[in-house]
Amino acid sequence: MRYMPSIFFFRLFKALNRVSRIACMVCLFITLLISKINAATITSSAAGGNWNSTASWSGGVIPGVNDDVIIAVNASITETDNRSCNSLTWTAGSISATRTLTINSGFTLTITNALTYVNPAANFNRTVSVSGNLICGSISMPATGGNTQDCILSITTTGVVTIASNLVMATTFARNHVDMAGNAVINIGGNVGNAATPTAVGGGFTTPPTTSTINLNGTSTQNVFLYGGATALGILKVNNPVAVTSRSTMTVTTLTIGDVTSNSVFKDSGSQVTSTGTLNMNNGSRFLLGRSTATTTFPAFGTRNIDLGTTVEYIASGAAQTVSVTPSYANLVFSGVSKTVSAGTLTIREDFTINTGATCNAGTNNAAITIGGDFVNSGTFTTGTGLVTFNGTSNQSITSVNTLTFNGGLTIGNSGGAIVTNTNATIAIPTGDVMTINSGSIFYAGANIINGAGTFTLSSGGTLGIGSSGGIAAVGTNSGNVQTTTARSYSTGANYIYNGTVNQAEGNGLPATVNNLTIDNTGGGGSNTVTMESNVSVTSNLSVLNGVLDLVTFTANRGSAGGTLTVSDGASLIIGGTNTLPSNYSTHSIGNTSTIEYNGTTNTIAALNSSQSYGNLVVSASGATTTNSFSVVRTLTVSGSLIASAGTVTMSNVLSSIDNSGTLSFFNVTISATPTAQSQYNTSFTVSGTLSTSGAINFSPTGGTITMSGASGSISNASGTLAFSNLTVSGTTVSSTGNFSVVSTMSVTGVFNPSATSIISGAGTLSGTGTVNVTRIAATPSLAGQYTITNKTLGSLTVNYNGAGAQTVSAADYGTLVISTNGSRTVTFVNGGTVRVSNVFT
Repeated sequence: MRYMPSIFFFRLFKALNRVSRIACMVCLFITLLISKINAATITSSAAGGNWNSTASWSGGVIPGVNDDVIIAVNASITETDNRSCNSLTWTAGSISATRTLTINSGFTLTITNALTYVNPAANFNRTVSVSGNLICGSISMPATGGNTQDCILSITTTGVVTIASNLVMATTFARNHVDMAGNAVINIGGNVGNAATPTAVGGGFTTPPTTSTINLNGTSTQNVFLYGGATALGILKVNNPVAVTSRSTMTVTTLTIGDVTSNSVFKDSGSQVTSTGTLNMNNGSRFLLGRSTATTTFPAFGTRNIDLGTTVEYIASGAAQTVSVTPSYANLVFSGVSKTVSAGTLTIREDFTINTGATCNAGTNNAAITIGGDFVNSGTFTTGTGLVTFNGTSNQSITSVNTLTFNGGLTIGNSGGAIVTNTNATIAIPTGDVMTINSGSIFYAGANIINGAGTFTLSSGGTLGIGSSGGIAAVGTNSGNVQTTTARSYSTGANYIYNGTVNQAEGNGLPATVNNLTIDNTGGGGSNTVTMESNVSVTSNLSVLNGVLDLVTFTANRGSAGGTLTVSDGASLIIGGTNTLPSNYSTHSIGNTSTIEYNGTTNTIAALNSSQSYGNLVVSASGATTTNSFSVVRTLTVSGSLIASAGTVTMSNVLSSIDNSGTLSFFNVTISATPTAQSQYNTSFTVSGTLSTSGAINFSPTGGTITMSGASGSISNASGTLAFSNLTVSGTTVSSTGNFSVVSTMSVTGVFNPSATSIISGAGTLSGTGTVNVTRIAATPSLAGQYTITNKTLGSLTVNYNGAGAQTVSAADYGTLVISTNGSRTVTFVNGGTVRVSNVFT
């Protein structure tokens, strides 16, 4: 055994105890020492021969993986088996013929370190001919004595050469070269040129077939520095994420960047690449053109397969560089200095970036520009008569350190719901030019100004996002997003989005009719209100997504029935004057945490459709009324006056509550959910119709007074818990079904007529100046049986026993006591105790 694989010891080492590990380490050291001793330098026989024949090697020992191999000065070796060695070198000296190391098809020679050529004699060559596979650490060809003393790497159509690091060709192409045939492949992980770190040209590739492949696939910077006239290549592949830098002009059939390794980088470094063949850019790869004063151009590829996510960057920094419009770029970057765009249309499917110090000069050739992604200008942007179009299908942004002047006009032509957002740039449209927002396109102006002596056109079907505090103006140059002086055209078929971050006025440029009107103001509280200044008729939808829409005394009704009124969670709609909810919207979409406020004079509180409820309903109007039924899922706040003469208001959620600091009178009110905290209803209000609880809920406010004021009102509690803090019955006839209790005071100034099964309980006090009917005829059919409330102050009340059957008059101190006829019945005074009447006994 020439050596033992040390990996065996490492695997065993982990399983042993301490003593055994020490012994194992000693054993490993001895093994490695033996392996090193057994690593020999083996020289071929004088004539050479087959690698796997003992006769081909001095001493009859076939080289192994750790051996350094020397091929005798006049020997040739042929590999007909899979073999490995540590290094391989030819013997220096005079040779009598061309000598060759041949690797036959189907076999692999692996050289761990260097394959080193030695200078051949005049008129003879040293050649490594690969029809199989050659794997080595590096290849080094010396500076030979003349052009008839060549060091050659010959790769046949079936051959593959893989070099982990450098391919050094120390002299001219005539003396050092790589010859490739058919589908030959060479993979190079290091530099190519005259030295390990090339500083000048060295060697080259004999013009290869178009199907041969040179793959530069290192993991650190690779420099390619080839001898002039020897740079015609077949397929050149770059798979290096750090960078492959070409220091030589070259002609390629196909240039492929990043087909295997993502984010690969190829720099021509000011050395022109020429090709009429194919360019493939894949997997986020980058192609950089130019270097300092060297201003290379984009090669004239006949076919250009440039994937999205890839980038072409023009980087010349010492002189103007010409930008080709032939390819359809994915991402395009200008760095360095001036870039002159050729005539035609510059197409950028993704982002266009102009870095600091760079200039985009599209004016010389009046090039048009289309941009499908973001536009970032940190340098200078100059246009001619060519139109600039934003035509992406995903969201785009415009960012610039200075004013963007579009001498040939600007078109917003994005599609697919994509939004073009101007983040910070003033846009100038000169005389005779037009900024157009096409149908189906969306442009958010932000707080930025569109000015100049040109024209602004918002097409029917287009959308304008308005971020200015002044909204949009019809004329003038001191307010609003649009301030062009020749003309402004705002289509009645367009969509308008107020999406500022400060309070905004509508502006007098908003047409009287719009397609969609959207409020999406994201300013902080108090700085997020959009205030209307005129009536607007909406053709499709009115949407309040963020912020506050204050209609003041104006309306935003739909022209005809249809569409949707949306007030999203957290957003607010304020309705003033004598108006009600914007009308003719077939669908309402009202968020649970939204707010609709009526703050005019005689507003009418509207019903909602689409089974919707008010989120927060605020009534600050001085004289709001309603006859409608609606529900509230959060807080009903009244600081003005709300009088309902019909309809039912339903408090429908456990988070529902009432806050009344003004005047609040319901017709009917239903509590349909047990509140999270009963204190949510600690307020006072009046009910002229029915106060009802829905199902087995608990409604027990701990403060406030509820007044039943109607001519025929009622209290209805089917199966839940109903407990008043204070209850006033002032209505002509107020009935009740079910039981309830009163914690503090039940004051009757009208007529209270409970059902025969109702029991009024609680720790409170029954008092007042009105009439309390006793209707109970079952069990204890008396005042004491029906009114179990703890305290009763009856001196000013009339107690009327009017049940539909036999009753018993409780012993009590009555003010006025009435025994009413109600069919055939008997009324009996309590057996024991005293009945006192201080006023009238009828």
